[in-house]
Amino acid sequence: MLKASPPSGWKLWRWSGACHGSAASCSLRVKARRFGFVTASFVPPGDRPNPYPLGTPVLLSDPADTGWRMTVNSATINANAQVEAVNGNVPPPAGHQYTLVNLSLTLLNGGPIQLKDFTMGSLLTEAHNHPYTTGGCTPPSPDISAGTINSGQTETGNLCFVIFTTDASKLMLSANDEVTTAYGIAAESRWFALRK
Repeated sequence: MLKASPPSGWKLWRWSGACHGSAASCSLRVKARRFGFVTASFVPPGDRPNPYPLGTPVLLSDPADTGWRMTVNSATINANAQVEAVNGNVPPPAGHQYTLVNLSLTLLNGGPIQLKDFTMGSLLTEAHNHPYTTGGCTPPSPDISAGTINSGQTETGNLCFVIFTTDASKLMLSANDEVTTAYGIAAESRWFALRK
């Protein structure tokens, strides 16, 4: 019996070779003169199949540059009543619904930066490879995209998305994370769960 023991926060993705599937353990019968190879593949926290849980503070980009720390505090997947109560919003189109995401952003360096530049350029919800950006509705106060932030400050507020109702059960939030590679700076997506 083989048992996968990933590092903290990592998740077993799948077994391959003489074992198959994604169960936590794998039974293997070894026969004489026959060697089987087994590989266990893991995914790190923040990868799409292993999103960060709600309430997890995550460092985005290099804090020596303009570093951000982000925490997704909560999400209201069907927020029609809350969003429609905000002046200027109308009911969503047929087959759609409003979704609210509450998050905290800390600017670790630099500034002042308009939060609209970060939230509109770096954050989106996605399900079934269909991305949704902010801008289709005004969230209840506080609207996190409405302010300006300076180094060392933390702002907490809401983002509003218009999504297909059929995507509600698979919705996640992604944030761009700038990482330094041998070829320069590249953007990677960090994924956040919107349900416990």
